[in-house]
Amino acid sequence: MNLPPLVQSFVLHFGEMGSRWGINRTVGQIYALLYVSPAPICAEEIADALGISRSNVSMSLRELQAWNLVILKHKPDDRRDFFTTPDDVWLILRTLAEERKKREVDPTLSVLREILMQRPASDAERHAQARMSEMHTLIEQLTHWYEDVKQLETERLATLLSLGAKVTKLLEAKDRVVSLGRSRRPNPANKS
Repeated sequence: MNLPPLVQSFVLHFGEMGSRWGINRTVGQIYALLYVSPAPICAEEIADALGISRSNVSMSLRELQAWNLVILKHKPDDRRDFFTTPDDVWLILRTLAEERKKREVDPTLSVLREILMQRPASDAERHAQARMSEMHTLIEQLTHWYEDVKQLETERLATLLSLGAKVTKLLEAKDRVVSLGRSRRPNPANKS
């Protein structure tokens, strides 16, 4: 690689993590390089910087474009395509979450729905359907939660994430207020 040591460490690590996330190592490395580059770069520059073939760069860039993770740019008087990533890390997070949902969660929900609509033919299938129903319910709840959360403004989402376990304390306080409100209501059965 033809990169400064700090950048090279990040790019190599991102490539390794990419393979753990289910993407090609080269795709991860290219994304990391684009993310830390101060200006958009072309495929030839990517190939030179990472020491990989131009065809590998092209295939990897197409995959990143399919994930909506890179932005195509053009420079005046230059016919080459240049690539960069969004500047807003929150936009990147939202894009990744949406793409993973479309590629992984939505198909799983579809399969679960299909299976749950079938009539079980045995006790084993009834048991399996009951377990799948629990999974379906959980994934549906997470999907509804995700749909609500993705509507939050970035500032509110950052605040929510910074709360961490404090959310539990907030929910406990809400429960106390609700139970206090219930105990103060007059009970119509106790009227004389």
